[in-house]
Amino acid sequence: MVMKVLRDTASGGIGKFILFGFLVLAVAGLALMDIGGFFRTGTGSNNVIKIDGETVPITDFDREVRRQLAPVGIAPKDAYKMGYMNQIIAGEIRKVLLNNLATDTGIAIDQPRVAAHIAKLIKPLSTDGQRPEDILRQILRNQGLTEKQFEDAIRDEMKNTLITDAVAAGAAKINPSIIDGLYQFQNESRDIEYLKFHDTEMDIETPDDATLQHYYDTLRETYKIPETREIQVFLLDDSDLKKDTSLDAVAILDEKYARVEKLEDLAASGLSAEDIASEVAIKTYTIPQIGTSGQLLGDEIKLPKLITQNLPQIAEEAFALDIGQTSMALEFDGAQFAAVRVNAMQPQDYHPFEKVKTQLIERWKKEQQHTLTLQRAEDVKRQLEEEGISFETYADTQKRNYRNAEGLQRGKALAPFPKGAVNMAFTAQPGTYLITQIEGGATIINVTNVNIPQITDTVRQSSAYKTLHSAIKDSASEEALATILEDMHSKTPALINYDLLNRIYGDNSEFY
Repeated sequence: MVMKVLRDTASGGIGKFILFGFLVLAVAGLALMDIGGFFRTGTGSNNVIKIDGETVPITDFDREVRRQLAPVGIAPKDAYKMGYMNQIIAGEIRKVLLNNLATDTGIAIDQPRVAAHIAKLIKPLSTDGQRPEDILRQILRNQGLTEKQFEDAIRDEMKNTLITDAVAAGAAKINPSIIDGLYQFQNESRDIEYLKFHDTEMDIETPDDATLQHYYDTLRETYKIPETREIQVFLLDDSDLKKDTSLDAVAILDEKYARVEKLEDLAASGLSAEDIASEVAIKTYTIPQIGTSGQLLGDEIKLPKLITQNLPQIAEEAFALDIGQTSMALEFDGAQFAAVRVNAMQPQDYHPFEKVKTQLIERWKKEQQHTLTLQRAEDVKRQLEEEGISFETYADTQKRNYRNAEGLQRGKALAPFPKGAVNMAFTAQPGTYLITQIEGGATIINVTNVNIPQITDTVRQSSAYKTLHSAIKDSASEEALATILEDMHSKTPALINYDLLNRIYGDNSEFY
């Protein structure tokens, strides 16, 4: 049916390289939510989930698992250990509940409408003369789906959209006073006066070595030299394939996989980078020092963007290898491949005390200065409160300046106040004193004025007010839908076959 509609509506074509992202999302990018009580034990056979008369067989569930994990490069067994399977299970349960809700409310999407919708989705991709039905075949091949499975997924998504839109419409009537109050909260501003105290006003003597040694011991982790690896990255070079106009997207990908297999075999045999390059097209990049999280240490080196974007994945692979070992090929975005070889290891160490002594002295003195500054601010605050004197009076007697700042807004820094200090000003009552920490010192602030915006018709027509209204409506819609689904689930709780999941994805799995 879909193929026929695509042939009937075909116009234009599509290039050899196609981005299927939004279509993949249409099938697999369903919202994941963990509704209380979902993860019960029970059910048997080859079904992973049983709920409200519906079942999810292991074959369907595993296809969904692989489809969701492929873009993030996580193996099913690893996802199982990390607990990610529960999110996928929640998503599958949510789909079943939404589908049943659509059925109960009489929502049905006939096949011609599904086919027309798919044709509409694919049409914008049609360039360079490729037929839409060819695009669909590539999508099905890429996702491992039959045409019927793809149609069913799109039909479910269309029904789910109708349900969520209907719930959203029901949540559209929000009490205006709620929006008004939140708008006033978000846009409230405050004016303050403040006294500023600088750390540098405090004189601190240089500590003795015993004090410094104790200080070093408490900060030893700060001076840690992280464990690193020296590695080579063998990046598969596919530039010749991209230039070959006789190859379509599938042929290019097949050739890439053949080269990947050859690269893995050559690297595993211990050949040098030069010898590997004589057999398969690669570009080799040497990274002298890479840390466990992918951070680069030592001198700056130039690397292509593809490698810098994937350094955490590269590092994870490198730290699982011994010296001289080469990883299996890693796949990056855009079907790019690389293997990692470890040339050397640098174990974790610490910078010695004598090497960092000067830094320790400077750091210790700054900390002591800041502690004394805060104590001084506390003493002044107490004096202001006990004697009932104003900033102006105190400043005159102490030959200090006091300053004013107007228009402070929540979550927005205003020199010299960082965001945290600004937010603290919104916790204080006018006429009371509050100490805040700033860069290089401390301040005592006094709120002199609270400015709450008036809600007018002009305000309600502003983009900021409309954006807030939309966000509140969306939140109410999501909460309403979650409540409906939770109520449905409470009546027919889902049964999860964790024994089956453990056999398929657990440590002793024979499948992965």
